[in-house]
Formats: sequence, C-alpha cells, structure tokens
Amino acid sequence: MYQSQAAPARAGLIHGLEPLAEDVADIQDARTRFVLITRPRTPPAPTGHDRTSFVLRVPNRPSSLVQALMELSMRGVDMSRIESRPTREHAGTYDFHLEIVGHIEDAAVAEALAGLYRYCEKVRYLGSWPQEGWVGGVSGPSGSVPPDYSDSRRWIRDLRRGRLRRGGHLDPEAGSERNRTV
Repeated sequence: MYQSQAAPARAGLIHGLEPLAEDVADIQDARTRFVLITRPRTPPAPTGHDRTSFVLRVPNRPSSLVQALMELSMRGVDMSRIESRPTREHAGTYDFHLEIVGHIEDAAVAEALAGLYRYCEKVRYLGSWPQEGWVGGVSGPSGSVPPDYSDSRRWIRDLRRGRLRRGGHLDPEAGSERNRTV
C-alpha cells in the first residue's frame, strides 16, 4: 500500500521523507494553508501581526449578516476571509467561517467577538495565531492592525473612579467635589 500527502518541504526534512514531486502548484503565487487541530487551549501570545478565526451563525432574517459584520466594522477590525457553508439543519441557514486581522487579546477584537456572541445564534472561536509570513520577521499578507483602545479604556477606568477628563487629558482637579458631576 502506498501513501502520499501534500506538505511543506520542511515536513519532509523533519520526518525523513522523500519528495515524489515538487512545485506542483497550478497557480504560482498560491499558498496552501495547514491547520493544527487541538483541544481548546490558551492561544499563543500576541505578536502584533496575528489572525483570529471563528465560525458564526446569524438569525435567518434580512440583513442579519450585515448586522453581525457591523460588530467588526464599528471597531475597525479588518476581515481577511469569509466563507459560507449550509448548516444542513434547516433550509436557508448557514455557518459563516471568518478570519480577521488581530488577536483575541487585542481589545477591539475581543469587543467585536463579545458583540457577536450577544447577537449571533452561535459563535465558535477557532483560535488566534501569528499571521502567516511573520514567522521569522518576514512580512506576509496585508491587513489593518486593530485600533489601540488603551486610552479609551483608561478614560473609562478613570470615570469609574470618579475622575473626569477634559480634552482627553486627566483633569488635575478631577477629585474635587465641583468636578464630580457633568
């Protein structure tokens, strides 16, 4: 019995395999994606050049996919891939497989996922990982990095502590009684 598989050349080196054919791609710049499937676990640390993937199912009503995608758009999260697959449970229901730029540790990505969780019938997080091509510092496919929410989070933290800001900066008199109300 003979067995073969398509794999990166590095896999052959690691496992001592002899290549049967090389350069078999019918499109020169095509890239093959390999997926590591494991039990749920903590994602790798963010690198600043990450991707996150998940599957969602939206309610079967007009504009529901648009409403779900607005959770990404409102937060400036860049979607790099979307595919649909019929659920085979009910006519007209689909699961949407999405890949976005960013890591679950990025505030904008986490908030978008939380918004999708509140709206969608189903959200299944598949993982966050370093973007292909950034391993070893080599640039990969383009995409917009999610916005940095650290300043707005500090502002909320300060509001919760009773300190107000003026013009986006911490007010030195924020603790005084006259500044406790707006």
